[in-house]
Amino acid sequence: MNKGVWLIILIIILAAIVAVVVGAYYLNFSPGPADLPIDRQQVSTDQPTEVKFTDEQIVRLELKLKDSDPNTRFVAICSLNTAAQNNPEGIGPILVRALANEDPKVRYLAVNQLGEIKYVPAAKELTTLLDDDDKDVTTGAAQALVKLGEKGLQAVMESLSEKRLKNVDKALIVVKQITGRSFGQGQKGREEALKFWAEYRLQR
Repeated sequence: MNKGVWLIILIIILAAIVAVVVGAYYLNFSPGPADLPIDRQQVSTDQPTEVKFTDEQIVRLELKLKDSDPNTRFVAICSLNTAAQNNPEGIGPILVRALANEDPKVRYLAVNQLGEIKYVPAAKELTTLLDDDDKDVTTGAAQALVKLGEKGLQAVMESLSEKRLKNVDKALIVVKQITGRSFGQGQKGREEALKFWAEYRLQR
């Protein structure tokens, strides 16, 4: 064979190898059949698609949050976040438990979704994450608490009052964003915020 034919054969072989590698990646990344939504309503492109999960699928997804594969954990938390949009009360407790996950990406995505659905029962746990080792998680927790409004403020103030927080300055930023009032930093800022909170509660 001439060089042109050998070149064509080589290109075909390389293309086949690339196709196999890419296919294997997506098969490994995608959720299994048992984790896919069972009811996808076909609607027009200008309307949101409602995604529903069975109770069994929800249980499987929560278990996969502890999987050794980071891709599996990522797909699981994203699926739970999607389910939470239509069932916040049912999925909220699962996302709260996910806040204790060892994977910071799981914690971060759970924090964000709890803020989006304004899941008030998570306020105390979100406040605890202001001391998280991952900066993205602490920032996400602060933003979620702001979205909870007065309930988020109450949780932060209780933590400041009981001196449970190490990251006092982050907590004071949350207080400022909710109340619109600026306080100092550190211990002085904490005392000013607690004084404001005491006066605020007397006026309620």
